[in-house]
Amino acid sequence: MGAQQLGILQSLLVTCRLHEVKPYRYLVDVLQRVSEHPASQIDDLIPRNWKIKFADKPMGSVLDELDQLGIKSTKQQPYRPKTQR
Repeated sequence: MGAQQLGILQSLLVTCRLHEVKPYRYLVDVLQRVSEHPASQIDDLIPRNWKIKFADKPMGSVLDELDQLGIKSTKQQPYRPKTQR
């Protein structure tokens, strides 16, 4: 990921926080919704407008469904490179 892309992502996450939108919930919903959403209405997907139009019924992920059922998902351990001897 380049510096420009990282800057865009950070700006988006900060905007979510400013509008009291949970960034994870927003990203899960928008990444699913964007392929079906009309390009002429793309402004609906910025955090400020998304909160008004979609926050009450966001699209969820499979992990959210498992959590609602009380099923713990397995977390992957962080990658730790082998130390050189």
